[in-house]
Amino acid sequence: ATATATATGTGVPSQTSFHHEDSMDVDVGQGGIQITLQDSSRVCVLKGHDKDVFVCAWNPVCDVLASGSGDSTTRLWDCTHSGEGNSLATLQHASSVENCDVTSMEWNHDGTLLATGFSDGKAKIWARDGSLVRCLAQHLGPLLTVKWNRKGNFIASGGCDCNVIVWEAQTGEVKQQFHFHRAPVLDIDWQNNTSLASCSTDKLIHICKLGQDRSLRTFEGHEQDVYGEVGSERNLSRFLFGRYDSQDLVSKRRQLASHS
Repeated sequence: ATATATATGTGVPSQTSFHHEDSMDVDVGQGGIQITLQDSSRVCVLKGHDKDVFVCAWNPVCDVLASGSGDSTTRLWDCTHSGEGNSLATLQHASSVENCDVTSMEWNHDGTLLATGFSDGKAKIWARDGSLVRCLAQHLGPLLTVKWNRKGNFIASGGCDCNVIVWEAQTGEVKQQFHFHRAPVLDIDWQNNTSLASCSTDKLIHICKLGQDRSLRTFEGHEQDVYGEVGSERNLSRFLFGRYDSQDLVSKRRQLASHS
Protein backbone atom coordinates (compact mmCIF):
# COMPACT_ATOMS: atom_id res chain seq x y z
CA ALA A 1 0.00 0.00 0.00
CA THR A 2 1.05 3.57 -0.54
CA ALA A 3 -0.55 5.11 2.50
CA THR A 4 0.89 8.32 3.89
CA ALA A 5 0.05 10.39 6.94
CA THR A 6 -3.15 12.36 6.59
CA ALA A 7 -2.56 15.99 5.67
CA THR A 8 -4.85 18.58 7.16
CA GLY A 9 -3.49 21.75 5.58
CA THR A 10 -5.97 24.40 4.55
CA GLY A 11 -3.93 26.51 2.14
CA VAL A 12 -4.50 26.84 -1.59
CA PRO A 13 -1.49 27.55 -3.82
CA SER A 14 -1.16 31.19 -4.76
CA GLN A 15 1.50 30.68 -7.44
CA THR A 16 1.18 28.15 -10.21
CA SER A 17 3.70 26.49 -12.52
CA PHE A 18 1.60 23.43 -13.33
CA HIS A 19 -1.28 24.86 -15.34
CA HIS A 20 -4.11 22.36 -15.75
CA GLU A 21 -5.30 24.06 -18.93
CA ASP A 22 -2.09 22.80 -20.59
CA SER A 23 -2.21 19.58 -22.58
CA MET A 24 -1.69 16.70 -20.17
CA ASP A 25 -2.73 13.16 -19.33
CA VAL A 26 -4.17 12.19 -15.95
CA ASP A 27 -3.95 8.47 -15.16
CA VAL A 28 -5.70 7.05 -12.12
CA GLY A 29 -5.17 3.60 -10.68
CA GLN A 30 -4.49 1.60 -7.57
CA GLY A 31 -3.64 4.06 -4.83
CA GLY A 32 -2.20 6.83 -6.98
CA ILE A 33 -2.49 9.38 -9.77
CA GLN A 34 0.12 10.41 -12.34
CA ILE A 35 -0.11 13.68 -14.26
CA THR A 36 2.07 13.95 -17.37
CA LEU A 37 2.39 17.03 -19.57
CA GLN A 38 2.43 16.54 -23.32
CA ASP A 39 6.17 17.15 -23.60
CA SER A 40 6.81 14.73 -20.68
CA SER A 41 9.13 17.28 -19.11
CA ARG A 42 7.08 17.55 -15.93
CA VAL A 43 5.37 14.74 -14.08
CA CYS A 44 3.45 15.03 -10.84
CA VAL A 45 2.83 11.77 -8.98
CA LEU A 46 0.16 11.75 -6.29
CA LYS A 47 0.30 8.89 -3.80
CA GLY A 48 -1.65 8.28 -0.64
CA HIS A 49 -4.88 6.41 -1.37
CA ASP A 50 -5.06 2.86 0.00
CA LYS A 51 -7.36 1.52 -2.72
CA ASP A 52 -8.35 2.11 -6.33
CA VAL A 53 -8.79 5.73 -7.36
CA PHE A 54 -12.08 6.00 -9.28
CA VAL A 55 -12.54 9.71 -9.99
CA CYS A 56 -10.63 12.99 -10.07
CA ALA A 57 -11.55 16.61 -10.78
CA TRP A 58 -9.54 19.78 -11.31
CA ASN A 59 -10.45 22.89 -9.39
CA PRO A 60 -11.44 25.38 -12.13
CA VAL A 61 -9.52 28.35 -10.68
CA CYS A 62 -6.29 26.91 -9.22
CA ASP A 63 -3.99 23.92 -9.64
CA VAL A 64 -5.67 21.75 -7.03
CA LEU A 65 -6.82 18.27 -8.01
CA ALA A 66 -9.42 16.32 -6.05
CA SER A 67 -9.38 12.51 -6.15
CA GLY A 68 -11.82 9.91 -4.86
CA SER A 69 -11.06 6.33 -3.92
CA GLY A 70 -12.43 3.04 -2.69
CA ASP A 71 -10.75 3.83 0.65
CA SER A 72 -13.69 6.17 1.51
CA THR A 73 -11.55 9.29 1.20
CA THR A 74 -11.31 12.28 -1.07
CA ARG A 75 -7.91 13.94 -1.27
CA LEU A 76 -7.01 17.45 -2.34
CA TRP A 77 -3.62 17.75 -4.03
CA ASP A 78 -1.31 20.68 -4.70
CA CYS A 79 -0.18 20.21 -8.31
CA THR A 80 1.74 23.44 -8.77
CA HIS A 81 5.08 21.66 -9.13
CA SER A 82 6.42 18.48 -10.67
CA GLY A 83 7.55 15.55 -8.54
CA GLU A 84 5.67 14.18 -5.54
CA GLY A 85 2.39 15.97 -5.14
CA ASN A 86 1.55 17.56 -1.82
CA SER A 87 -1.66 16.43 -0.12
CA LEU A 88 -3.46 19.53 1.10
CA ALA A 89 -6.27 17.72 2.87
CA THR A 90 -7.84 14.29 3.29
CA LEU A 91 -11.64 14.33 3.38
CA GLN A 92 -12.77 11.28 5.35
CA HIS A 93 -16.26 9.95 4.69
CA ALA A 94 -17.52 8.13 7.76
CA SER A 95 -19.95 5.42 6.65
CA SER A 96 -21.63 2.38 8.12
CA VAL A 97 -21.12 0.67 4.75
CA GLU A 98 -17.96 -1.40 4.51
CA ASN A 99 -15.61 -0.41 1.67
CA CYS A 100 -17.60 2.72 0.80
CA ASP A 101 -16.42 4.11 -2.55
CA VAL A 102 -16.19 7.70 -3.71
CA THR A 103 -18.05 7.32 -7.00
CA SER A 104 -18.37 10.88 -8.32
CA MET A 105 -17.26 14.45 -7.73
CA GLU A 106 -17.42 17.92 -9.20
CA TRP A 107 -16.28 21.43 -8.25
CA ASN A 108 -18.68 24.33 -8.52
CA HIS A 109 -18.02 26.97 -11.15
CA ASP A 110 -15.89 29.28 -9.00
CA GLY A 111 -13.94 26.46 -7.34
CA THR A 112 -15.03 27.23 -3.79
CA LEU A 113 -17.03 24.04 -3.14
CA LEU A 114 -16.59 20.38 -4.05
CA ALA A 115 -19.51 17.93 -4.26
CA THR A 116 -18.81 14.22 -3.81
CA GLY A 117 -21.03 11.16 -4.13
CA PHE A 118 -20.62 7.83 -2.37
CA SER A 119 -21.67 4.23 -2.77
CA ASP A 120 -23.65 4.41 0.49
CA GLY A 121 -26.11 6.81 -1.18
CA LYS A 122 -24.89 10.02 0.45
CA ALA A 123 -23.49 13.15 -1.13
CA LYS A 124 -21.38 15.76 0.61
CA ILE A 125 -20.33 19.34 0.00
CA TRP A 126 -16.82 20.36 1.05
CA ALA A 127 -15.09 23.72 1.18
CA ARG A 128 -11.86 24.18 -0.75
CA ASP A 129 -9.88 23.87 2.48
CA GLY A 130 -11.32 20.37 3.03
CA SER A 131 -13.86 21.23 5.72
CA LEU A 132 -17.29 19.60 5.51
CA VAL A 133 -20.09 22.04 4.63
CA ARG A 134 -23.10 19.69 4.63
CA CYS A 135 -24.28 16.15 4.00
CA LEU A 136 -27.05 15.31 1.52
CA ALA A 137 -28.89 12.11 2.44
CA GLN A 138 -32.00 11.06 0.56
CA HIS A 139 -31.02 8.43 -2.00
CA LEU A 140 -31.80 4.78 -1.26
CA GLY A 141 -28.87 3.31 -3.17
CA PRO A 142 -25.32 4.06 -4.34
CA LEU A 143 -24.73 7.41 -6.03
CA LEU A 144 -23.21 7.39 -9.51
CA THR A 145 -23.15 11.09 -10.41
CA VAL A 146 -23.25 14.54 -8.80
CA LYS A 147 -23.37 17.75 -10.87
CA TRP A 148 -23.48 21.48 -10.09
CA ASN A 149 -25.48 23.88 -12.18
CA ARG A 150 -23.46 26.83 -13.48
CA LYS A 151 -24.86 29.30 -10.97
CA GLY A 152 -23.86 27.02 -8.12
CA ASN A 153 -27.15 27.17 -6.25
CA PHE A 154 -28.27 23.62 -7.16
CA ILE A 155 -26.65 20.19 -7.14
CA ALA A 156 -28.19 17.27 -9.03
CA SER A 157 -27.47 13.68 -7.99
CA GLY A 158 -28.43 10.35 -9.48
CA GLY A 159 -27.82 6.72 -8.68
CA CYS A 160 -28.99 3.18 -8.28
CA ASP A 161 -32.39 4.08 -6.81
CA CYS A 162 -33.35 5.33 -10.33
CA ASN A 163 -33.98 8.86 -9.05
CA VAL A 164 -32.56 12.27 -9.85
CA ILE A 165 -32.59 14.64 -6.87
CA VAL A 166 -31.92 18.36 -7.09
CA TRP A 167 -30.61 19.93 -3.87
CA GLU A 168 -30.45 23.49 -2.61
CA ALA A 169 -26.71 23.95 -2.20
CA GLN A 170 -27.00 26.62 0.47
CA THR A 171 -29.37 24.71 2.77
CA GLY A 172 -28.98 21.05 1.75
CA GLU A 173 -32.75 20.75 1.31
CA VAL A 174 -34.32 18.81 -1.55
CA LYS A 175 -35.59 21.16 -4.26
CA GLN A 176 -37.19 18.48 -6.45
CA GLN A 177 -37.05 14.76 -7.22
CA PHE A 178 -37.50 13.28 -10.67
CA HIS A 179 -38.74 9.68 -10.91
CA PHE A 180 -38.65 9.16 -14.66
CA HIS A 181 -36.07 6.37 -15.03
CA ARG A 182 -36.77 2.67 -14.52
CA ALA A 183 -33.14 1.73 -13.85
CA PRO A 184 -30.01 3.28 -12.27
CA VAL A 185 -29.12 6.83 -13.33
CA LEU A 186 -25.54 6.88 -14.62
CA ASP A 187 -25.00 10.53 -15.54
CA ILE A 188 -26.55 14.00 -15.38
CA ASP A 189 -25.73 17.21 -17.21
CA TRP A 190 -27.20 20.68 -16.67
CA GLN A 191 -28.35 22.52 -19.81
CA ASN A 192 -28.73 25.78 -17.89
CA ASN A 193 -29.47 26.70 -14.27
CA THR A 194 -32.92 25.05 -14.23
CA SER A 195 -32.92 22.33 -16.92
CA LEU A 196 -30.94 19.09 -17.01
CA ALA A 197 -30.61 15.79 -18.81
CA SER A 198 -30.22 12.37 -17.20
CA CYS A 199 -29.27 9.04 -18.73
CA SER A 200 -29.66 5.53 -17.40
CA THR A 201 -29.21 1.81 -17.84
CA ASP A 202 -32.83 1.81 -19.03
CA LYS A 203 -31.34 3.17 -22.32
CA LEU A 204 -33.36 6.39 -22.03
CA ILE A 205 -32.42 10.06 -21.74
CA HIS A 206 -34.84 12.45 -20.05
CA ILE A 207 -34.80 16.25 -20.24
CA CYS A 208 -36.17 17.73 -17.00
CA LYS A 209 -36.89 21.24 -15.74
CA LEU A 210 -37.29 22.43 -12.20
CA GLY A 211 -40.92 23.10 -11.40
CA GLN A 212 -42.15 20.63 -14.00
CA ASP A 213 -43.41 17.22 -12.89
CA ARG A 214 -43.11 15.66 -16.34
CA SER A 215 -40.13 14.98 -18.58
CA LEU A 216 -39.89 17.73 -21.23
CA ARG A 217 -38.42 15.32 -23.75
CA THR A 218 -37.42 11.67 -23.79
CA PHE A 219 -34.80 10.25 -26.14
CA GLU A 220 -34.50 6.57 -26.92
CA GLY A 221 -32.56 4.57 -29.46
CA HIS A 222 -29.45 3.29 -27.70
CA GLU A 223 -29.32 -0.49 -27.62
CA GLN A 224 -27.29 -0.63 -24.42
CA ASP A 225 -26.67 1.45 -21.29
CA VAL A 226 -26.18 5.21 -21.82
CA TYR A 227 -23.16 6.33 -19.80
CA GLY A 228 -22.44 9.95 -20.62
CA GLU A 229 -23.85 13.19 -21.93
CA VAL A 230 -22.90 16.75 -22.71
CA GLY A 231 -25.39 19.61 -22.68
CA SER A 232 -25.49 22.70 -24.86
CA GLU A 233 -26.45 26.04 -23.31
CA ARG A 234 -27.78 27.29 -26.65
CA ASN A 235 -30.38 24.69 -27.49
CA LEU A 236 -32.31 22.42 -25.16
CA SER A 237 -32.47 19.68 -27.79
CA ARG A 238 -28.74 19.65 -28.55
CA PHE A 239 -27.41 16.93 -26.26
CA LEU A 240 -24.73 14.45 -27.16
CA PHE A 241 -24.83 10.98 -25.67
CA GLY A 242 -22.11 8.39 -25.74
CA ARG A 243 -21.29 4.87 -24.70
CA TYR A 244 -17.85 3.94 -23.35
CA ASP A 245 -17.19 0.27 -22.78
CA SER A 246 -13.56 0.16 -21.72
CA GLN A 247 -13.35 2.65 -18.85
CA ASP A 248 -12.77 1.33 -15.33
CA LEU A 249 -15.30 3.73 -13.82
CA VAL A 250 -17.96 2.50 -16.24
CA SER A 251 -17.24 -1.04 -15.08
CA LYS A 252 -17.56 0.10 -11.48
CA ARG A 253 -20.84 1.85 -12.22
CA ARG A 254 -22.19 -1.21 -13.95
CA GLN A 255 -21.18 -3.33 -10.95
CA LEU A 256 -22.91 -0.96 -8.52
CA ALA A 257 -26.00 -0.76 -10.70
CA SER A 258 -26.27 -4.53 -11.00
CA HIS A 259 -26.33 -4.86 -7.21
CA SER A 260 -29.12 -2.31 -6.75
